Amino acid sequence: MIESSGQQRAHSAANAKGILQLSPSALKDCRIKPANHWHRLAQIDCALKLMDQNARNLRPPFEARFGHLPDDKGDQLFTLLLVQAYHGGASRVQSLLEDETLSKPAIYFAQEHERFSAGDIAFGMVFHNLGRDRFGLASLYYVADVQLATEALCKTARLADTRFCQ
Repeated sequence: MIESSGQQRAHSAANAKGILQLSPSALKDCRIKPANHWHRLAQIDCALKLMDQNARNLRPPFEARFGHLPDDKGDQLFTLLLVQAYHGGASRVQSLLEDETLSKPAIYFAQEHERFSAGDIAFGMVFHNLGRDRFGLASLYYVADVQLATEALCKTARLADTRFCQ
């Protein structure tokens, strides 16, 4: 819903296509033929491949910075950062964890994590880097939208008791 408002034929100004708003390079990396660029199952398959690749790339720097968090909080934060990587690229999220300047908020939140929820930490990492490395209001809105959508889904009977919603 956040990517395309559920529209199969959504097309962004940045030339991202489909329900999951995949860039031309992502579609090419996933070897999706142009005739299938708009196909929902092809889009989902490609998005899952990208998420898996991003998770493998982000796990080591995430563990180095936030590996000491309680498991549930660490899982929630990693998921939120992984979703942010889908929006803006894994290398940009990795820079939030490792770059000398951009990681300063992450360092602070890692030390003071008891005072903040996973959503607060993800939001803060982006907020405190607005204007740097193409982190703008769209990135901030994306984190907020994901958090709001997660909270709404966790209020449903079907998901309320899942580990992610605890």
